[in-house]
Amino acid sequence: MNALGSSWELSDGVFRLIREYPNGDTENIAYYAENAFQAGSWRLDFNPNKLSDEEKLEMNRAIDLLTDVHFTRLDLAFDVFNNELGMKYRIYRPSVSQREYVVYTAQWTKAVETSILRGLTGSEQQIRQYNKLVEQTKKKMPLPDGVEHWMRLELQLRGRKPAEWVERAKGMLDDFRLPNYDRIQNKNDRMALFALENGLLDWSDFSDKNKKARLRKLQKEQYDDTLSQELLDLLIAHQERLHEELTSYLAEFDIQE
Repeated sequence: MNALGSSWELSDGVFRLIREYPNGDTENIAYYAENAFQAGSWRLDFNPNKLSDEEKLEMNRAIDLLTDVHFTRLDLAFDVFNNELGMKYRIYRPSVSQREYVVYTAQWTKAVETSILRGLTGSEQQIRQYNKLVEQTKKKMPLPDGVEHWMRLELQLRGRKPAEWVERAKGMLDDFRLPNYDRIQNKNDRMALFALENGLLDWSDFSDKNKKARLRKLQKEQYDDTLSQELLDLLIAHQERLHEELTSYLAEFDIQE
């Protein structure tokens, strides 16, 4: 704590650098903690693209306390504007758990602000969805002109080469889909899927394994993946530019790739 300085807050064994906004809201800018799975190893998470000069100095102070520093994870963010269906997309994979955080708008209608999708293949992989419009409005931050819907999608990617990012992103987005009941021919299947999507039924309510397998197959094959394919194409088109940006950030903070 003495080495980091008073700008960092310590709670539950985790150091956090907190930014405060004019309206009193706060944001966690950096997370700094010992790795629970590897004694003596520490992890520093931060977004180099949104730091003030003072915050960059704090990052350098934290990094200077470490030895053998390496880049280990990339969180890739997509902003999706004016797609009112964006926040309705979900991962359809049996091993994935999902948590939702909802807020109420000024009209007292419920809106999903954040959805965290866990348990994807690979260690600690996550997809996070944010209703960025709600978040920015709560913080009283200026909004881009003409934006009525704004979803941010973040992928936790591992691997140090652009080709690895694309491979992992494809694996994460393959099952990122939107319910489309029009493609489901069987009426009973349509009703069952609708009930599952809206919390009227749970998978544990089905004792017939064949029916569960059929419904999961319908989700995977018949639900809409238009948005996820567009995002993957976008990543492929920009992978080299992103790698150049990452290389620049690593050099700025003297981090080994």
